[in-house]
Amino acid sequence: MAQTIKPRCTLTTVAGTLSRAGHPGANSLPFVGRVSETTVLKPGSYTVQITATNSLGGKSAVHTLHFTITA
Repeated sequence: MAQTIKPRCTLTTVAGTLSRAGHPGANSLPFVGRVSETTVLKPGSYTVQITATNSLGGKSAVHTLHFTITA
């Protein structure tokens, strides 16, 4: 008998948001799995969407990154 393959779960939930002031040019943000002072991401696969906004409200294109937190 053929085995059926079930599709992976693709449920997306918001774990939190981060907002940081930047400067002209390239910026970086160290990330250690903590979304706030009390919220730490559990091991698993995550996706982050990054958008830069200037002081006039102009926004950059959205950049998407995927990462995994291990035990």
